[in-house]
Amino acid sequence: MPSIQSIICFNGGSAGDFLKLACNQQIDPNFDYTLSKLGMVELSHNFKDFTNAVFNKTKTWDDIASVDVDQIDNTHFYFDEFKTLAKHLFYIDYPDSMNSTIVDLYATKRVQNHSVLTQRVKLTLPLPLQRYVNESNVKEICQVRWKRNLETWRNNPNLAAIQLKDFFNFEKLSDIVACVSGQTKLDLTKLQVLHSAWVEKNSQMQLKFEQTVH
Repeated sequence: MPSIQSIICFNGGSAGDFLKLACNQQIDPNFDYTLSKLGMVELSHNFKDFTNAVFNKTKTWDDIASVDVDQIDNTHFYFDEFKTLAKHLFYIDYPDSMNSTIVDLYATKRVQNHSVLTQRVKLTLPLPLQRYVNESNVKEICQVRWKRNLETWRNNPNLAAIQLKDFFNFEKLSDIVACVSGQTKLDLTKLQVLHSAWVEKNSQMQLKFEQTVH
């Protein structure tokens, strides 16, 4: 079974891929990624795909040995197997009042139309429920499920919370990256470059977050 430093549980649109990238860059300066003009981070998601397959019972944990994981990895699900797979477990938290905003931003940045969003959301549901998802109810389903995820994760003693709002503050993000990555000395220059580029491309998210919270 592979060994992972940290696993991050997160809802779509809550910057889980950005945090995974920021942490892995501190371990491997050549960690491969793309940051789109919409502020979307594209990187390897083998572990995320695997946990989705386990959730849908198309794979089992016996198959984990063949999965090419990263030292800091992420997923939209929590499994008790994480306790033996990783040293540390986290989840990205945000106020319930931000839930609909996060869903809207996810739809805008990641998929851009309801048809693709519907297909993506279906993959995160048990197979018997997938036929009930359509373009007219997909956002509502996201809001319900993602709120339920947060409620479950908040009550999970195995998961430590990371606040999404702190991603927009460089000092707070640096502390988060050090904790999650396990690196005692960070390349702050590299992190600052990444952070500045990400914040600039996610200014709409930052503004809506501040407006909703305050």
